[in-house]
Amino acid sequence: MNAPDQVSQRPVVDASSLFRRADHTGITVTSLQDALHFWVDVLGFRFVVQTHYENSVFLENVVGERGAEVTLAMVEGPDGHLIELLEYHAPDNRALLRPRSCDVGSVHLAYMVDQLDELLAKVEAAGWNRLGEPQTVCGGARDGLRIVYVRGPDGVTLEFLQAPRQADGHAARWKNSLGA
Repeated sequence: MNAPDQVSQRPVVDASSLFRRADHTGITVTSLQDALHFWVDVLGFRFVVQTHYENSVFLENVVGERGAEVTLAMVEGPDGHLIELLEYHAPDNRALLRPRSCDVGSVHLAYMVDQLDELLAKVEAAGWNRLGEPQTVCGGARDGLRIVYVRGPDGVTLEFLQAPRQADGHAARWKNSLGA
């Protein structure tokens, strides 16, 4: 891994010349019905569309899997970010991976939330497990930020972050978890 000073010496690339914005995050699930229940009924995301794709050369080239067949659904979060839930029906040799947070290739999605404890109760009732107790950052620009990871039955990890409480009892309206 490069030291921070080595990274800063690299030529600067303007990401805006390559990317417009993030469009969606795709998550492969065991059961589309169960995933939709969690994302729509528990988290309150908006259902957008559901589509089935039979096996085709087009699909095989997009996903890089021979024999692929998939049903997908898109849900939209309160900030407009789309979550694509994918249930593959083929090929037959699919595997269920449950990486730990420290395993290379492990990914998590992080959401700023207003009511961390209330949300934790809802996701735990839906079969998701917290990976530890909520922690509070002490000191620095993120002072007061509460953080917890939860993991679902398919091994998907979400991070919930709650900005510090203001005098009115509501979480501060930070743009992101860096305290901005």
